[in-house]
Amino acid sequence: MDYIIFTTSLNLPIFTWMDVKSSNILLNSDLRAKIANFGLARAAMRETSSAEIARDVVVTRGYMAPEYGKAGPVTPKVDVYAYEVLMLELITGKDANFIQDGMEEQLSAAIVSTMEAKNPEAELNLLVDPTLDGNNGTDFLLRMAKLSVACLTQEPARRPTLWEIVSTLLKIQADLERTESFYAGFITF
Repeated sequence: MDYIIFTTSLNLPIFTWMDVKSSNILLNSDLRAKIANFGLARAAMRETSSAEIARDVVVTRGYMAPEYGKAGPVTPKVDVYAYEVLMLELITGKDANFIQDGMEEQLSAAIVSTMEAKNPEAELNLLVDPTLDGNNGTDFLLRMAKLSVACLTQEPARRPTLWEIVSTLLKIQADLERTESFYAGFITF
């Protein structure tokens, strides 16, 4: 994430990893995330088409942006899509492709249909990992889900930038910490 913030803020060439997925994220002893497997990385400044890359590699299904494999240029928006699928895995505890009611489903499609439901809050609670503490988190999970839908839109140009995602996540985190400290003031032992 530091790389994303640094290069985006200085308008340096940004690399497109092309294979952002949970098995390519490693944690060090301080639980700091590190991106691994740079074999598919491409400089976004070079106009590489997804069709050109598709001849050489296979991107993991479930993380693959809809535009991947078409003749258009590969941009960091491919990673935006995959990154958000990764975030959804953390929130739901499900894999990018999971089995529900005996059928394989993609997590990206599940969150989009959940947010389009008549009562997205109730539907979202069914999709969220039950081990997450839901005392004060429904509003925050809803904000995360809305961010997810923006990142998963079919049109790459309409997806937020990586910098916008980081900014939004930091706001959500700050609001959550304020809420938790507020409620902590009411707890006495």
